[in-house]
Amino acid sequence: MKKIIKIKMDEIKKLKEKQINDYISNILLNEETIDIDSMKSELGVILGEMPGIDLEYKTEHLLVEDGKKAVRKEKLESVNIYYTYGEGSDLRFGTLTYLTD
Repeated sequence: MKKIIKIKMDEIKKLKEKQINDYISNILLNEETIDIDSMKSELGVILGEMPGIDLEYKTEHLLVEDGKKAVRKEKLESVNIYYTYGEGSDLRFGTLTYLTD
């Protein structure tokens, strides 16, 4: 019985990963176009649950030649999407990470 449950959960996980991958392949992942609220809403409809979305930024600190001004520059580095699969006491969490340009 445990083997059947594991196979079913693996299938559910693969299905959710495919759904997320298909969605991500149809949008641009960059700082100018990313909108977390619409991503959550659209993925919520596709997955049947509200996923978690985390943006990771790379931060650089630059000094201007006169040495008096520091410039902080942030660039979107990756997008993490968190979702669940399984049910009841077998509920599990999955994560997919997408790197940006």
